[in-house]
Amino acid sequence: MATNIPAPYALYQDGDDLYISDLDNGIYKVDLTASIPQMAEQILSGFSVAGRVVKDYEMFFSWFLGSVIRKFDLTEENPSPKIVISGLDGLEGKAQFTKPVVIQQ
Repeated sequence: MATNIPAPYALYQDGDDLYISDLDNGIYKVDLTASIPQMAEQILSGFSVAGRVVKDYEMFFSWFLGSVIRKFDLTEENPSPKIVISGLDGLEGKAQFTKPVVIQQ
């Protein structure tokens, strides 16, 4: 499908868009209606993304054994991640949105 993602890890589909977390450097987006192969658009860089979950067009993410959870709006043209929770110890990138939010360390 996409040929430029160094270390793909996890997927999230939203309509015709497929978001791919990359363990090396960020989050990529692929248009599922476009021809194959294609170059994935890097929508977020500078983060080694292991875990991520989406709620109401906000993507929450962390990196393996990290200490911070960040979020950004999937509808933004140039998303800027904001810290949601910090000071955690040894995140494994797992999250679940039910009632309440559960974060597994």
